Amino acid sequence: MHPLRTICIPLLLVGASSALAQERAPIPEQGWVSLFDGKSLKGWVAEPGGQRDRFSVRDGVIHVEGSKDGGWLRTDRKYADFTLRYQVRYVSPDHTGNTGLILRSPEITISGRNWPGRGFEMELRDMTNEKSLLPWQGNILALQPGAPPGKFTFDTEAARRSFRPTGEWNDIEIIAHGNRMWTKANGEWLATAYNVAHPDGHVGFQAEDGIVEYRALSIREHDRDSVTPDSWVPLFKDGKLNGLVLNDQRYAANMAIADGVLRFSGSGGYLRTERPYTSYTLRLEFRTRTPEADSGIFLRAPLKSDDENGWPTNTAEAQLRHQTEPLPTEAAADRRWIGSFLRRGGTEGPVTIDTDAVIHAYRGLDQWQVAEIAVTGRNAAFFLNGQLLGEAQNIANPEGGYVGLQMGPGSIEFRTIEIKGFAR
Repeated sequence: MHPLRTICIPLLLVGASSALAQERAPIPEQGWVSLFDGKSLKGWVAEPGGQRDRFSVRDGVIHVEGSKDGGWLRTDRKYADFTLRYQVRYVSPDHTGNTGLILRSPEITISGRNWPGRGFEMELRDMTNEKSLLPWQGNILALQPGAPPGKFTFDTEAARRSFRPTGEWNDIEIIAHGNRMWTKANGEWLATAYNVAHPDGHVGFQAEDGIVEYRALSIREHDRDSVTPDSWVPLFKDGKLNGLVLNDQRYAANMAIADGVLRFSGSGGYLRTERPYTSYTLRLEFRTRTPEADSGIFLRAPLKSDDENGWPTNTAEAQLRHQTEPLPTEAAADRRWIGSFLRRGGTEGPVTIDTDAVIHAYRGLDQWQVAEIAVTGRNAAFFLNGQLLGEAQNIANPEGGYVGLQMGPGSIEFRTIEIKGFAR
């Protein structure tokens, strides 16, 4: 989950003046350090020295020309855990712009094209030509030779949505923390690497193919309190809401906080996150207080709703309720099973429910229990007290939506609510 506020960076047209580029360059927030002064390559080193002419400053941006001999422009110092932001645009008229962000490499140059090995690269290229077999922008690659093996994920749907065509600026962000890396382009989370072997290394950009330009480079080094997509962030803890708001004040009477507990009593409205999320895991410590207790988790809800109860439409819902006895039918889509997934408009797709797991996992009325709802891309899963109950595919709004807690019939209480993952 990205913990930092979004910077609004105006786009510049190709060929904008140096004065305009410098005037609109964003001022780093507290804790952020600029890596480019808009005038020179101070703080940067061309490797090898013979490729120095491939890197220059023109009109307030770093201008990189491709080379069959490669080479890269790196920082003069190493970085360990950090978040890096910058803007990139591809200006080759034949859409050949192709480069990469190299980081956490223990070498300076090692490969045949004078690039380092054993480190990692965030692919950066003009994807206007969809027939190219090169990796998509935002992919994390392990550099050869000697790159460590490991697990990598990439969201092609998000990459396609996020890409801006030739000549337009792309806002890029990459987080490196411990043995993880995450990439983001134009507000879309794209890739994760799970086995980043090296504790630190230089940061730099390749001279590869075509013409590529950079600006607005800034970095924030992490401390022990830094939040990453791997961090659990409390939304409700110790009797306090943090990052949760009532979606409609007309239903304020249906919720209350007392004795460190958040209580829903009454049907209508919902509590939602302040920010939309794409992929995430939500963890709840809850108990049902009345037999008719019937709540739910809206997975990625839009703000607008025409539902008469003030609940969102065009989203999916994970059922959270008291498991009544006698038990309901064993239909997979039966809304009376805790852990089942419901469609509230939007998309349709398969759902499953393991009723045997429900019977063994549910602890009963007035008992504290732990539910986890994991949403990854278009898939979702519901765990209760460590057991998998239900799954769903083709979940709506992969581009992101608000996570909501439904206020429905009966009474249900929450002791802790926390989330980790990717916020827009």
